[in-house]
Amino acid sequence: MKNSTNQNTTIQHLPSAKLMQCLVENNSIELASIERKLTIKEVFQTGSSIAQLIKADENTLIKTVYAILYRFNNLINVSKKLNDDQMIALSADLIEAFKYGDTLEDIVLLFKMARNGSFGDFYRLDHVVIMGWIPKYMDEKAEIREQIIVSEQKLTNRQIEEIPISDKTAKMFEKISKKIKVPSKAKADRNDPLFSLEAYVSSLPNTAKQMTDKELETMISNTSQRTHPEVYNILITEKQSRNEKSKNSSK
Repeated sequence: MKNSTNQNTTIQHLPSAKLMQCLVENNSIELASIERKLTIKEVFQTGSSIAQLIKADENTLIKTVYAILYRFNNLINVSKKLNDDQMIALSADLIEAFKYGDTLEDIVLLFKMARNGSFGDFYRLDHVVIMGWIPKYMDEKAEIREQIIVSEQKLTNRQIEEIPISDKTAKMFEKISKKIKVPSKAKADRNDPLFSLEAYVSSLPNTAKQMTDKELETMISNTSQRTHPEVYNILITEKQSRNEKSKNSSK
């Protein structure tokens, strides 16, 4: 009895305590108020992790998730519904699926979104249908998490930019910047064959003439006729020219 009392006291001090109480006591009005405010952004900032609740009192957690399923089962009008055994088994599976960094509020929100059609139409309730919603929920949660990270990073950058800097400090930064700046090389001539493909193709006939037969063959084998037809044709033309000269000289 002493251990049970300590566990209950622990749960009462967790952020999800009020939600758990509403679910177990079937306080529909209060539960609707909590659920209405729940969004994916909100679950990042509130609630108790499933891992915390397992540690505090796993039996109470299972009863709470069962209450979520029981309520959802009654709210949804479909031809095939969950029986009691299915809801008990699903309670354990949902806890297992959400125990890695997710909260009880995530599970409540999953069923709120399903009820509102966020995961598409469904005409029955069973293990396969409900567990199939979880990857969709997690994908949407991951997108929101990314948006939050980007937004927070932009805010941080803006705050840094808005930090007032005295003229003296600004000059000091400028001086340091000049010292550590790597000297840039002279700008490349746009006619340099290494700079642009157009210039390279233009100079290639003369370059090909200076290649040995072996170098020319290697160049041809390394050039794709599909992606670089101009280069390929120039190299083939040079090879054909050499073959013609070789035939003429042998006559």
